[in-house]
Amino acid sequence: MKYPARYLLCPGFREQQRKLTATSVQRQIEEHEQRKESLLSIIIPTLNEERFLPALLSSIELQGFHDYEVIVADAGSEDGTLEIAKKHGCRIVIGGRLPAIGRNNGAKAARGKYLLFLDADVVLPEDFLGTVINEFENRNLDVASCQMTPLSSRIFDSAFCNVLNGYFLLTQHVYPHAPGFCILARKDINDAINGFDECIRLAEDHDYVNRAMKYGAFGILRGPRVFVSVRRLDTDGRFNITAKYLLCELYRIAIGEIRTDIFNYKFAHYNRKEQYKGHHLTGSVFHHLLSDKELVYKVNLINLLHRS
Repeated sequence: MKYPARYLLCPGFREQQRKLTATSVQRQIEEHEQRKESLLSIIIPTLNEERFLPALLSSIELQGFHDYEVIVADAGSEDGTLEIAKKHGCRIVIGGRLPAIGRNNGAKAARGKYLLFLDADVVLPEDFLGTVINEFENRNLDVASCQMTPLSSRIFDSAFCNVLNGYFLLTQHVYPHAPGFCILARKDINDAINGFDECIRLAEDHDYVNRAMKYGAFGILRGPRVFVSVRRLDTDGRFNITAKYLLCELYRIAIGEIRTDIFNYKFAHYNRKEQYKGHHLTGSVFHHLLSDKELVYKVNLINLLHRS
């Protein structure tokens, strides 16, 4: 149920909703503990992600929901990624040069009823896991994605993400999209469609949910938004990425899935020295988008990335 915005400003109402969510999730945890399995398997493809992975894993550990396992599908990292994953108690499997391979290998090793695919450069907001699983259950969804908030101080980046959020919401029931940085799916649905198509070079995540819709219900979650990095925008250029995404969408509609390197869309090529250069957040731009608590959280995340 969607409540009026004025309700959400009331601390008592927010606390009541938090308790209701916690109670529902706790019941699910107890049921799955009796069957000695995790409710949720979190799968993270990695390749040299020592800069970003600690923030994601820490945000997972700080969740109120704990009935999960974390699987890192690593594609041969040469930095401290594996040491970080081991330090945080993650299971490690072999990944691949494309994210689809890592996601599939992680799913094969997963023991959870639900699979949550995350990119290594996202950060989860407070109470994200419990909230989205509860919504997933209440809406009887089988596969879902969420909306995004950029870890950036640029007005363009916020506008860019909001346009994508709106487009994904508008098309969710007719031509679904699900950015690979956050996809939640039932494991049996994932197995039914044989996971991600590893032959697709770009937008394999959107193809995944389009195929999954033939077996179950898809939706964009209304709960908290995931914090996403803008390192690709910084490295490849905002105009270039916008043009590529637009051309990619037109190509998929007119021709089909992208199985060649026609768009020259690279992975894991980021220049760490230039990431977030000059992106100190003053906060004023985001007051109309975020609550005070969310704003402080976002400022802290960006400052952490600046220092690392």
